[in-house]
Amino acid sequence: MSAYLANLNRLPAWLHAYGVAHVVACPGSRNAPLLEILHRSGLFTMTSIRDERSAAFIALGMSQRGIPAAICCTSGTAVLNLYPAICEAYYQRVPLIAITADRPPELIDQWDGQTIRQQNIFEQHILESYQWPDELDHPEQAALIDQLMNGAMAMATGSCNGPVHINIPLRDPIYRDFNRQPEPLPIPHVDAALQPKRGRPLLPEPAERTLIICGMHQPDKRLKAAIMAISEHAPVLCDIASGMMEHSVHPHWERAFSFADHIPELLQADQLISIGTNMLSKSLKQWLRKHKPEQHFHVAESGWVGDPFGTHPRHLEQHPAHFLEAYAASLNAGNNYLKSWQDWCQEYEHRYEKKRHLLPWSEWQALEQIFQQMPEGLTLQLGNSMPVRYAAWLSPRNTKSVFANRGSSGIDGCVSTALGYALAHPEEQVLLIVGDVGFFYDGNAMWNEAKPANLRIVLLNNGGGNIFRIIDGPQHLEVTKEFLETAGYRNAASLCAELGCAYIHADKMPDPEQIAAFFMQQGPVLLELTFPPESGPKVLQWLKNI
Repeated sequence: MSAYLANLNRLPAWLHAYGVAHVVACPGSRNAPLLEILHRSGLFTMTSIRDERSAAFIALGMSQRGIPAAICCTSGTAVLNLYPAICEAYYQRVPLIAITADRPPELIDQWDGQTIRQQNIFEQHILESYQWPDELDHPEQAALIDQLMNGAMAMATGSCNGPVHINIPLRDPIYRDFNRQPEPLPIPHVDAALQPKRGRPLLPEPAERTLIICGMHQPDKRLKAAIMAISEHAPVLCDIASGMMEHSVHPHWERAFSFADHIPELLQADQLISIGTNMLSKSLKQWLRKHKPEQHFHVAESGWVGDPFGTHPRHLEQHPAHFLEAYAASLNAGNNYLKSWQDWCQEYEHRYEKKRHLLPWSEWQALEQIFQQMPEGLTLQLGNSMPVRYAAWLSPRNTKSVFANRGSSGIDGCVSTALGYALAHPEEQVLLIVGDVGFFYDGNAMWNEAKPANLRIVLLNNGGGNIFRIIDGPQHLEVTKEFLETAGYRNAASLCAELGCAYIHADKMPDPEQIAAFFMQQGPVLLELTFPPESGPKVLQWLKNI
């Protein structure tokens, strides 16, 4: 076997050693040798996606449970199309492996086709970038490639997961030696399963009023159990993207925080303990910025710690579950602070339940009905803007997991991410809730042959960016309707017909039999629900006044 093929063959060997099972392949010439060597290895499920931007989000979805997936694309501006998903993976802490083919360094900036400055191109939003040697015909390069690949994969899958970039310059002729089959390399041995040694956790002194919040977090059974246990001793507020909202002090705490007319002073915390990353609730952020706790501890094994509340958190470098298990033992059950939170949430919930039957046809009413009827154990994927907020307010309780691209929180790529997750987890039924702007923006997600039968999509179509009718400020601007809302009704029927997705439409509340049929139908299937643009803002204003 030639040194060229032997060195290329180290790529699949190292990916497989660290658990990569899925590779998203984007068409191209410069990356064709990489795709060929990955395909010949027989180690991966390879999915061909034409649009690099969509492809990167599909790979992100495949990686959301912490098992790395890779995307491989050609050189030039194709590489730049990966950036939105890499940025999301960086802030969501998802182990996405971006593999890009490149030209030799002497051709950079020499007006050669599909040649840009690719080395360190994602520098601001990547855990680390790795540049392969540009001379692959020398056997002695094997040791350097092994060092680079081991470092890249260990970085992506370490205690602080995240994206890495592997840039591989290839010299012409790039298709040489492929008339011979490369010999399979032994899979490198990796001690990836070793758990870090944990001593006794460092615990702050218990405070009379300790509030615990859990932001966006990858699924973790041990952490979920720890949250359940500590919720009997202290108020816990879990974000919708943590997948643990039902274990909060009240499953609808987000609803009370957003719509209650006041938040009592007795709920103010002396001590705040946070885990995970982003929190969706703007109301919670504003309240904590105004009513700062005396001390704030953030618990995470590694990685940087943000300061979203202006509380200057102290980083406790421990596994969150390990910490909470020990901290729960130091707290007293049934304290007054916990009861105050429970009573306040329940007070608003009681008012809501008395008047919920008066709700008109709206996104709120439709999703409440769908969440009540969706099958047990379903995985929920949420589009940004209003869908993730509706889900937080309604707090579906029968889900297996909940995911949302709340890292950088863009609307782009939400359909692709859900499709990628569904491809990687065919044993789960996956439901995506998405708005019309986000869906049509990411329409290329379905422009490929990979159409998972386990994917269900609920499209909330209110004719534009309805969030600009809800947040304070845009209603006073002249540019809102034309340039912010991008108003204009378009339905998904023709797109679904073109792309091979079953389509159902309703402009009023579907009856229970229709909703059941939607979940039972062989997918992918899209249920488009249409609403007057003013219905959402009216319902939210009504909720503030109950």
